[in-house]
Amino acid sequence: MTKARILALILAPLATTLAACHGDGTGPQDETLTLEEVAAVALAGDLMAGTLLFEEIGLVGARSGPQSVASEDKRAFERTRRCGDGLVTVWGEIERVRHGEGVVEYFIEGNRTRDDCTHVRGPFTIVIDTPEGKPDTLEAYKKRNNGQPIGPQTTTYAGEFDWQKWEGETLVREGHCDFELTSVRNPDSMKRSVTGTICGREVDWERDWKRGT
Repeated sequence: MTKARILALILAPLATTLAACHGDGTGPQDETLTLEEVAAVALAGDLMAGTLLFEEIGLVGARSGPQSVASEDKRAFERTRRCGDGLVTVWGEIERVRHGEGVVEYFIEGNRTRDDCTHVRGPFTIVIDTPEGKPDTLEAYKKRNNGQPIGPQTTTYAGEFDWQKWEGETLVREGHCDFELTSVRNPDSMKRSVTGTICGREVDWERDWKRGT
């Protein structure tokens, strides 16, 4: 057997292994999002959901006048808004507990879906979709005093999503992520923090917060 033939036999398994690691060149090669892209998806998703919940709380509060005695009520809700080129929908049940003197607590349990939600990052566009039949779960606690938030305003999310990353008309890569996140809006510091795990990463972000979002 010639030296060239021996060398070919040695290198063939290595070539096969490298091809398996890097793909066959016909599809996306890297099934990960960068930390910056993960942050954009998580923070934008929380901001949109927070806006929808704030709008729902405002609508519930406007349906009845102030009361000086403790009372409570529950109602179902559903709200949809655009998220770039797509739609985000939040639905569930909101419970209002009024304590008098303008103090009101809101307890929210519900779900969220994202359909072709787009996030632009430089030359790239990230598209987020909730898998069919697998909506996110969310729970939220809000407290108001004469309409103004007091104390930590918390929301927790859990679920999964499919994502695609495009550069123009070219699909760069795609994948699937699970997440469990907790968002806290602090009216004293006017900060919004998001902590938990997303796409296999532990995260702890903080941003400025504006009331109504």
